Amino acid sequence: MSSDVFYFIGFVFAILILFILPKTKEIFEKNIPEVLGVSSAYFYLLADIKSDSFNLIILDYSWRDINSLLVFFGIALALLAVYLNFKIKSKFITNEELVSELEITNKKLEVIKKEYYKLCSDNLRIIFKSFFDLSNGCGRVSVYKYDGDVFKLLGRYSNNPLYNKKGRDSYPSNEGFIALGWANEIYEIYNIPQWTKNGKDYKNAIKELCNISDSTLKNIKMKSCSFFIYRLDNEDSRPPLGIVVVEQLQSSQIDHQNMNEIFSSNEQQLSFLIKSMKSI
Repeated sequence: MSSDVFYFIGFVFAILILFILPKTKEIFEKNIPEVLGVSSAYFYLLADIKSDSFNLIILDYSWRDINSLLVFFGIALALLAVYLNFKIKSKFITNEELVSELEITNKKLEVIKKEYYKLCSDNLRIIFKSFFDLSNGCGRVSVYKYDGDVFKLLGRYSNNPLYNKKGRDSYPSNEGFIALGWANEIYEIYNIPQWTKNGKDYKNAIKELCNISDSTLKNIKMKSCSFFIYRLDNEDSRPPLGIVVVEQLQSSQIDHQNMNEIFSSNEQQLSFLIKSMKSI
């Protein structure tokens, strides 16, 4: 446990000491955005490599328990670094340089989003491990945050590389089974006919249940025949945070009891992942 404590607390003390020592204080004070950027990357790294560790780190909390907190620190420090870097440099640059700096800032934010997407997907891989073990390479889990009239994809995982691609970044909130899950908190459907030939039976079965176009159905890469959709609510009267879509190619029902156990144990962590991404 002592080495695990060093990973977390030792890094913080090391940074503080470098800000105190006369030989390094001036250098670090002039490069605060860079220090924050390094710290952000470090917290991201800890969240990634320690996400499935049950070693105790603080009181009775393990690495897995504080994984979401590490993600939050990483995002907060990264955004603060970008902001301070922009504020400092904008005082001394021309309009052309300002445009260039804004482009660099946007690229940095895109990098943060890509890193977060990977981290969110890694969490799905761990949280839904029991589902993936049962799906025989034919299952997938996606998590979305609600943003106005669309759902934006935050993370996705399938143990089959064919279905692990990101696809569209956003989905209309009034179409498909995702809209039914959003309206009903939990929506479950199975025994959908498999896609054969031109997919007529598949499309007709889905369109009888929800609002969705033929072109959308045709362009879906994974023609799933069974779904379990779960809405993640806010802790108060504010609109729900987002939604999780569990799907598989088989038409058999997704294990309801297994899903309930997964969400009961990990709903807080899933909610925190969505809340953290709302800052970007």
